[in-house]
Amino acid sequence: MKRLLVTGSNKGIGRAVVEAVLDRYTDVFVYLGCRSLERGTDARNQLGAKNHEYLSRIKVVELDVTSEQSVCEAEKDVRGECEAAGTALYGIVNNAGVFSSPAGIAEVLEVNLFGIKRVFDHFYSILDTEDARVVNVTSASGPNYLSSADPLVRRVLTDSQVTWEDIQHVVQLFLQNIENAAAVDQAQKASSAYGFSKACANALTVLQARLFPSLAINACTPGFIDTDLTRQLASMTGRDPADMDMKLPRDGVESTLFLLMAAAPTITGWYLGSDCKRSPLDTYRAPGDPEFKGN
Repeated sequence: MKRLLVTGSNKGIGRAVVEAVLDRYTDVFVYLGCRSLERGTDARNQLGAKNHEYLSRIKVVELDVTSEQSVCEAEKDVRGECEAAGTALYGIVNNAGVFSSPAGIAEVLEVNLFGIKRVFDHFYSILDTEDARVVNVTSASGPNYLSSADPLVRRVLTDSQVTWEDIQHVVQLFLQNIENAAAVDQAQKASSAYGFSKACANALTVLQARLFPSLAINACTPGFIDTDLTRQLASMTGRDPADMDMKLPRDGVESTLFLLMAAAPTITGWYLGSDCKRSPLDTYRAPGDPEFKGN
């Protein structure tokens, strides 16, 4: 049985991914990762109420992607189970994400960028190095941000040879610049930080794929989905999610599932649109538009 970790999966797109995997693939066991065991247990019970069989293939794992200790303890838990079952971890879906945080813009980057790296770095050693899939759930906000970004930032975050030091450097520049932009209102700051964090996450995906060529590591956008995260954007702009044509979480799982289960293992280092087609890192490509062919 394949074993899969999904972070931030007690609600929204993460939970929808868990449900879709359990429904479509009966040979998959899911680690439902979330910050709160209580909320994770509630999510597990709700899934079990839909199909009692799911309960035998879900384990809730307490996992705060911003905490080194939490990620380390979660890895030990999952490692122990994998070793007992005599199998490796098949995949990771790095889904945990925030649009804004009371703790400030740095926390958005801590979750959306550093959290992805932290989870991968800890769980890499238990991945199946011959067949593993890693999916970093990002957003079209990344390409949208880069389409009008400073040329230096755009060049760094679209470079096929980008390094972690390069990404950290532009993060520091971003934090310095945005904190000094006192005239920018909070909605603009939050939107800018979110888009920047997702652009960085896409660049990190390219880096990870280059450093670990035996794995299939890709990023994707789920589309414009009605979740707690996107409702923050709607609230800040004074609009209603329905008026913004947001779709339901169950409509945002296809690109993730494609990369997990259907994509050729040679596909790696790509960013996919919600229609499962390759998309550029620095320009928005709408679903149905011609597929990006790469550089």
